[in-house]
Amino acid sequence: MAIEVYTGPTAKEFRFLVEINGFPAALVQAFDPGSRHHAVAERGGAGMNHPFKEAGMITFDNCILYAVRPLDGIARMFWDSWMDQAQNPRTGGGGSTNVYMKNFTLYELDNNKNPVTAEEYYQAFPIEHKQGKKDSLSKDKNVIDEVHIAYVWKEPRAIGIGV
Repeated sequence: MAIEVYTGPTAKEFRFLVEINGFPAALVQAFDPGSRHHAVAERGGAGMNHPFKEAGMITFDNCILYAVRPLDGIARMFWDSWMDQAQNPRTGGGGSTNVYMKNFTLYELDNNKNPVTAEEYYQAFPIEHKQGKKDSLSKDKNVIDEVHIAYVWKEPRAIGIGV
């Protein structure tokens, strides 16, 4: 399914771009990728003085992105609409994972807005959306939405010529 909600002209300051399923979706001022954890499996037998340890299940904390809030258009409702695909508060219905889970890429941009790094996030969906604080005394600042996203796994992607 195509998603095209690029928020271009509303941005004043940003350093990251998020693409969802390959389509530009949000300009991001800050991003917390969360942590990667490996469980530790321990085993030991008779006569062992200490257990043998090895890596177990991998888990990832939720990531948090701080996205510039668009002033109008469909992009203004993007995060809530995506969350509604998983659980709709109006109807009480829940969607299937093949509808609401999406892959996204976070690009870090240089000063000329060219991507320099990319991180791929798989089977992701937003779990919390805090709409940005609105303050009439800061009319020259962006309103920033805070979006918490759960995902199953991630990996870096190389950017550059010949990669």
